[in-house]
This record gives sequence, structure tokens and C-alpha cells, in this order.
Amino acid sequence: MLTKAQKNQVNYLSFLNTLVEYERNKRDEKNMEKRLKLASFPCITPLDEFHLY
Repeated sequence: MLTKAQKNQVNYLSFLNTLVEYERNKRDEKNMEKRLKLASFPCITPLDEFHLY
């Protein structure tokens, strides 16, 4: 990420913003995985595969 920013001559604030967004997204993904694991659901079923009869 740093090499790409240097190559494209991105200013410091833009680089910092990109870095913070990346970290926030990774943290959100990790938290979601942790919550799903703690919920102990038997399996994950997407809504389009769920059938009500």
C-alpha cells in the first residue's frame, strides 16, 4: 500500500485516509467473524436458499 502511494505520489492525508479505511474494514470483518463464531449457529444459510412452507 505504501509503495503504491509513493508510486502515485499520493499526499499524506489521502494515504492516511486510505490506511484508516482499510484498517476499519478489516476490523469490522474480523468482528463479524468473531460474532458469528460466538453465536454458534449450526450453519449459515443465505436468505435465497431459505424456504418457508
